[in-house]
Amino acid sequence: MPVSFIPSQLDAPSVAAALTLRDSPSRLLFKDIRLAFRNSHYLPYLFFPLRIKSGPYDEITPTRRNSKDVALHLAIFSLTIGSFGVGARIAYCTSASWVALYAAGCWAGLMALAHPLNYGPRILQSKVNLDRYPEHPEEKWIFVNGICAGTRYLQENLDMISNIFKRPVTGVHNRSYGIIFDLLECLVQRDFSYMTADIRVVYNEIKIALMNESIEKVVLLAHSQGGIIISTALDALYADLPPAAWDKLEIYTFGNAANHFNNPPRCIQCHNGSCNPLPGLPSHPPSNRRQIAVIEHYANSKDFVARLGVLQSVKGLPGGNQFVGKVFTRLGEGGHLFCQHYLGPMFNGIRPDFLDEVVVPEEDTAIRRAEAGAKNSRDEIEKVSEAEDQIGDAVGQTVMEISRLWKYKDGRIPEPALPPSLRRFNSTSSKGSMESDASTVLVD
Repeated sequence: MPVSFIPSQLDAPSVAAALTLRDSPSRLLFKDIRLAFRNSHYLPYLFFPLRIKSGPYDEITPTRRNSKDVALHLAIFSLTIGSFGVGARIAYCTSASWVALYAAGCWAGLMALAHPLNYGPRILQSKVNLDRYPEHPEEKWIFVNGICAGTRYLQENLDMISNIFKRPVTGVHNRSYGIIFDLLECLVQRDFSYMTADIRVVYNEIKIALMNESIEKVVLLAHSQGGIIISTALDALYADLPPAAWDKLEIYTFGNAANHFNNPPRCIQCHNGSCNPLPGLPSHPPSNRRQIAVIEHYANSKDFVARLGVLQSVKGLPGGNQFVGKVFTRLGEGGHLFCQHYLGPMFNGIRPDFLDEVVVPEEDTAIRRAEAGAKNSRDEIEKVSEAEDQIGDAVGQTVMEISRLWKYKDGRIPEPALPPSLRRFNSTSSKGSMESDASTVLVD
């Protein structure tokens, strides 16, 4: 199956502003509802195809435990739909006090049904035995799950990540209250920038990891709604953390549901497109003018959620919306389940076919993204030229040659992906080490 590739935005668009600062929340909500209706024929692809290739980690493997979770979700869905239907009649026929009492009863029923899905603590750890593999105490891996994932599904997600990349993984549980309320929460987070409990927990986990001096690398993974959660948490963290802290972070998302993914420039000169290094320090490619050096997004072209998130937002929309990071899209493929439709087909096994696919660069999208960030016609020419160079570099390359995440597979350690020269400027390493770092290929 062919894989399309969109290179990352090189420069921060000079006209870019957060979506919630450009449009009212109600207008954003209306746009999201309209977008959802326009893509409604992709809804079945949330769960299809049904093929089972990742073994016990597949979310819809016909096991007793999976059947129990599916039954709970069906019960919650039925209760939610029934409650809204009956509630409308009660609201029409009775007083507000009876409506409030009815709503409280329905909410109690929802919490009772959701409790078996969301049992246990908010923070979980992978349980895969890694005694036969080298330890990586300097690394911290964090995963945030998407919609409709209970505690057991999150645990299986963590174990599959750990099994593929041979690292212990910490999971932050984005709790589920059924597909309807999960989707409503997505809209509230996307369009109103509301800091839900999930976002607050993720904010603290990322901040603690980045400020921990014993940790040299933080790898953050997210699926579906998890992309909204980490995007919103990062927006807050950009104001709270020093630039050097971001040198540790790498981000990888799957079926990302966010409508923006910011990665601010390190300095005003970078924002204006003229990032000049300090005297005596090496210059770097434009892709390293931002706080985070590595951001990669993976999507299926028929995934309903991805079509509302990354695949819509990455197009270079008017107003300079930022959705920073490389984007790999499996063309003609559906499915939104993390293990079954993303991690399994892309990274599980000795050498998945996905990694050997020659990418199809999306030149039109890359150019639109470049044009969206231009300040004037001269700047537009320069940015378009840079985007064309990126596309030219990707022609004929495979996913394996461009992707960074796969380089962690089976416990391997990739070459450092160093952000801007601030890291070397603040480093206490020797001159020889600095020269070695300067020759390293830098990634975005």
